[in-house]
Amino acid sequence: MKVTRALTLAALSCLPSLAHADELVTDRPDVAESSQVVGARRFQVEVGADVSGVGASTTQLSLPTKLRYGVGERFEVHLESGLLSASFTQAETSAALDKVDVGAKVHMLDARGARPSLGLLLALGVPTQGEEVDLRPTLAADWGLADWLGLGTNLGLTLPLTQRETSADAVRWASALGFDLGAFAPVPIGIYAEVFGEFWPGAFVRVQADAGLTYMITDLVQLDAYARTSIYGADEVLGLGSGVSVKF
Repeated sequence: MKVTRALTLAALSCLPSLAHADELVTDRPDVAESSQVVGARRFQVEVGADVSGVGASTTQLSLPTKLRYGVGERFEVHLESGLLSASFTQAETSAALDKVDVGAKVHMLDARGARPSLGLLLALGVPTQGEEVDLRPTLAADWGLADWLGLGTNLGLTLPLTQRETSADAVRWASALGFDLGAFAPVPIGIYAEVFGEFWPGAFVRVQADAGLTYMITDLVQLDAYARTSIYGADEVLGLGSGVSVKF
């Protein structure tokens, strides 16, 4: 979900009057996915660069890219990948193609009263380097709490379809709070803070947090930047990223 600028509509996209406006609602930079779709016959590109392990012995670089196309007013399909997955240490550098996700999203319900805007996503992870194939259903809910404040949450599963003898089902969750600074000053800037994680029942828990900002160049072009850290169960001390989203 993207909870910045009309939280770039997503959390405020749950306002019925805004839900189908010709404005940008992205699935970046935060982890939580939006409940909204891009609209019929609209194409959206979301690209960026992400560096994890900043300051650690191993640093990793990826180029997260998502291509979204609206089949109808409430249904879209997408391709998503980190494209390049590169690792850097003092001794060596390695790089490989990242897994590709093939997926779809349906916007199920508009917000009404206390009811959030709801979307359902389904993604199939297709390996490029021998990784497992997995299926990831996700429920996305967005609330417009005020003209300047939005809340987005996700709850999903990661279901390995291959290598099940070495992989277990995981539960994924994310919750992001976004603020539209444009409600208080003539600036097209939004900020957000988010907590997200995964847990494998009876086995392992991982919790991380990120925060960032967005800048709307136009109604259909957004820049973003963010920082990420680990709270529990993950080794990452600092991750950084930035990107751009464009709707056609």
